[in-house]
Amino acid sequence: MHGLGDPSALAGVPYVPEQLFAQAAPFYARYRPGYPAELVELLAERTGLDSGDLVLDVGCGTGQLALPLARRVRQVVAVDPQPGMLDHAREAARRAGVGNIDWRQADASALARLGVADARAAFFGASFHWTDRADRDRPGVRSAG
Repeated sequence: MHGLGDPSALAGVPYVPEQLFAQAAPFYARYRPGYPAELVELLAERTGLDSGDLVLDVGCGTGQLALPLARRVRQVVAVDPQPGMLDHAREAARRAGVGNIDWRQADASALARLGVADARAAFFGASFHWTDRADRDRPGVRSAG
C-alpha cells in the first residue's frame, strides 16, 4: 500500500519514489520557501530537542528543514529518495557552513534499516502525505502534536 501521494493508486502506474520528483530538484532549491524560525523553535520545544540529539528529516527535499534543525542538534539524518534533491541539499549545507547532516538516499519505507533507532524525533516537513502510514507509525517515533 502506498501513501496518499502515490499516483499509481489512481492511475495504475508503477510507483517509483526515485522518479517522482526527478525533474523538480532545481525548482525546489530555487523557489520552495524555507520554514519560519518560529516553527523550528516550536518543533524544538515540543520534542525537547537539545544540542546532543540525533533527529531525522524524512523527505528532506533540498534541505529546508534539515538545515535549521542542524543548528540545534548534534546530527540530522536527512533522507530523500531523489538524488537530485540531496545534491542540492548538500550544496545548500556547504554554502551555509552546516556540516552535521548525514544525507541518505532512501524513502520512508527504509527507516527501520537506517540504524537511527536512537533518534529523538522524526520530522516529515512537506513529505508526510507522500508516505505510507505504516512507515511513519513505527515504534519509538514520537509525534510533535
